[in-house]
Amino acid sequence: MDRRRFVAAFVIGSAGCLSGSPPGGIGTNDRGSTTERRTTTTETVEPTTIATTTEPTATGTDTEPTEAEPTDATELDTDTPGTRTEDQPDLRAAPGDCPEYGDDVVKVICYDVAPDDAPMVMEPSRSSLDLPGEMAFTLHNGTDGVLQTNFYSARLHKRVGGEWYLVAPQGWPEPLTPLPAGESQTWTVSMSNDPEESKPNVDEARLAVGGLGGGRYAFGIDGNFRGGTYERSTAFAATIEIRGDPVKLTTTDAVEDVSVEGDVLTASWTGGNAEGEYAREATYVLERADKTPDVHLITEQVLQGRLIGQKPLRDALALATNRDVPEVRLTGQTASSPPFGVDYRVIGYEGTAYGISASETGTETES
Repeated sequence: MDRRRFVAAFVIGSAGCLSGSPPGGIGTNDRGSTTERRTTTTETVEPTTIATTTEPTATGTDTEPTEAEPTDATELDTDTPGTRTEDQPDLRAAPGDCPEYGDDVVKVICYDVAPDDAPMVMEPSRSSLDLPGEMAFTLHNGTDGVLQTNFYSARLHKRVGGEWYLVAPQGWPEPLTPLPAGESQTWTVSMSNDPEESKPNVDEARLAVGGLGGGRYAFGIDGNFRGGTYERSTAFAATIEIRGDPVKLTTTDAVEDVSVEGDVLTASWTGGNAEGEYAREATYVLERADKTPDVHLITEQVLQGRLIGQKPLRDALALATNRDVPEVRLTGQTASSPPFGVDYRVIGYEGTAYGISASETGTETES
C-alpha cells in the first residue's frame, strides 16, 4: 500500500547551514534554520550557525549592502485584522530527524515520520539519488488554511557529524507567496558534484546545486498559516540519500601568481569588482587561530561561494588546506566596505580554526 499519494506534477516555480553561523552570517550551527526576512547585496555574513540558520539574500556582487525592512507576513495579508475567520490547521509535529529551521518555527513535519493521514507534507519523488541527478519535491496543502511562505526560500541541508548544515540557496528574493488549501507547489532540484553547476535561484520552482558530495540531505521550507504570524511558523521537510564521491575543495581560476615564503602563501586574486566606482586594492587574510570558531563550515557550503567574504573564502581555504600553510594572503580589487565585505571573525573547517580579516593596501590588517 502506498504510504502517501505523490503529486507528480512538475511545476515551473521555486524554492544554513554552516555550523556556527549562516550565510548572512557565516555559518550557523544548524540546529535550526531561520529565514532572515531582509535583502542584502553585500558579501558580508553575520555570525550564525550554518548547520540550519538565518539565510541572507545575496547576489554575489562586490557592492555595498542594502537592506529592506523586515516584513511580517501577516501585514501583507489582504484580510482586515479582526475579520479573519480561518482557523489554524491542526497539524501534529513530526520532527523526526529533519532540520529545525530556527526559532520562529514551532513545528516541524518531517515526511519520513509523518502519519499517513498527515494533511500536509513535503513529498520527494524518490528516496535517493545518484549524482548527477534531478528530483522533485512537492508540498500539497491538504488543510483548510492558506500557507503564507516564499517559494524561493525552499532549501537544501546536509547532515554531517550529527548536525544539519544549510547548503543552498544562500540568498533569495523576498516575495510572499500563498499556497491555498487544496493546491500544491513542486520544486525541481538538480544536484551535481561539480561546483560550477550551482546557479542562483532565480526561479521559484527550480534549484540547481553543484559542489555536493554523497550523504544525507533534507529539502524543506517554512511558512505560517493566514491569521497567524511568522514567529509561529511550521516547517515541512523530507530527507533523501545522495550517492556520489566526496566533494573536493579546489581553487577557482581567480587565483594567480602563487608564492610561498616561510609560513605565508601570497597570491593575486582577480575575482573582485575591479570596475566598481569604489574599487580599490585590498588584501584578504586567512590564518590559523587559537580561538573558538564563530561558525563551522562544511565543504559543500564553502563551494557555494556566497558566505563570509564569500568568493575569497573558497580560494583562501583551498590554498591553506591543500598547500598546508598557516596563513594565506590574497590581494585584489574590492568595491565593498569593509573590504570584501569582511569584518574579523573566526571560522572552523575540518577541525581547524581560522581567523578571517581584510584591509586596504597600506593599512594594518585587523587581528
